[in-house]
Amino acid sequence: MPSQHGIVVPLFSLHTQGRSGTFLDLIPLIDWCASVGLNVIQLLPLNDTGGDPSPYYCVSSCALDPKYLPQPLEDLFLQFKRSPHTTFQAPWLEAYARFKAEKDPRFPPEFHKYLQGLCFDQMKQVRAHATRKNVCLLGDIPILVSPDSADVHSSPHLFDLTLEAGAPPDQYNAEGQHWGFPLFRWDAIEAEHYAWWIQRMQTAAQCYHACRIDHVVGYFRIWGVPPGKLPLEGHFVPEEENTWEKLGRERLREIVRATNMIPIAEDLGTVPEWVAGVLKELGICSTKVFFWQPPGAYYEPLSLTTVSTPDSEPLGLLWEKYPDLVRPYAEWKGWSYEPELKAWQRKELLRDAHHTTSMWHVNLLQETLALFPELVNDENERINVPGTVLPTNWTYKFKPSVEELVAHEGLRRAFAEIIG
Repeated sequence: MPSQHGIVVPLFSLHTQGRSGTFLDLIPLIDWCASVGLNVIQLLPLNDTGGDPSPYYCVSSCALDPKYLPQPLEDLFLQFKRSPHTTFQAPWLEAYARFKAEKDPRFPPEFHKYLQGLCFDQMKQVRAHATRKNVCLLGDIPILVSPDSADVHSSPHLFDLTLEAGAPPDQYNAEGQHWGFPLFRWDAIEAEHYAWWIQRMQTAAQCYHACRIDHVVGYFRIWGVPPGKLPLEGHFVPEEENTWEKLGRERLREIVRATNMIPIAEDLGTVPEWVAGVLKELGICSTKVFFWQPPGAYYEPLSLTTVSTPDSEPLGLLWEKYPDLVRPYAEWKGWSYEPELKAWQRKELLRDAHHTTSMWHVNLLQETLALFPELVNDENERINVPGTVLPTNWTYKFKPSVEELVAHEGLRRAFAEIIG
């Protein structure tokens, strides 16, 4: 398989013609990517979040978020009244529609079925167009769902509501993290032959060619926090460390073989050493953050290289804030480290990150936009700060519209130089 080169594009960050990003706005972006030599578009989760700004706060493991439909809700409700029937069918749809109708009695279950029919019709159009253009859509599968979700309401036996997921304290977050999501009852999932996960993966495969497996270490063991307690008062589930490797291998094997989507693991942070061996054994790509590797190091080809993530500082801020992290690379390049990352250094750095021995090379779009002052916002280009509740989390918008992006010749040339 030849090297893959792409960009991370949160759909909520796109805008065009005075409106926020929609499913169909991906079509001109796909055309543009194909024309500049990019063949991967990585998306953040597109699941319905019930209005929560975080794309990882899923109120359904399968339903897409209607906020990405191009028509206003008022117009869609009028369309529904004129023609309320939909041919869209899915095993999860009835429970989801009832759940949504209970949340807001103004809209009957059939309306939510109608919306999902529109959502999946448009994403199937997008996927088919990407296939024709040889562009891979890399979706994102959050490991967990909201405690107040259609899944928990309809299948409570699959979830452990006595604990809430999080992360233990580590070098990046001294207090740990408390996410508030219920844990799985894996024994119940296994007893049903992974039907819930198979359904989830097969639904995602209607929209994507590849999938990012969020928090992959959580399939081996996950940090559980009793409700009302601090993260540091939690513990790993299961607690028996000698079971982790076997359990994670079995769970991931069942999940990735449910579809032909290419699996790419988010295996960052504090991860036991043997996880890498299990991922390789199962044909799952790992994720390599460029500055976490020695300069010029050999990367396992079954991996994805990136310089930053939606949860980290963007490149310029990272360069300024963590000199000890980036200085080895600067010295390797023969540069005298200075806190301000210059445009020519950024371009060379991105080129190096796109030419590691990894099979996949995918970076946030704003890392390349930053080569051009007119294409970036004055404020921080960061998407999310983990473990915090900030009004700026998950609200980032690209400064240029889709139309301005695809028309920018300098950006086109920059990608040609970085990838070529």
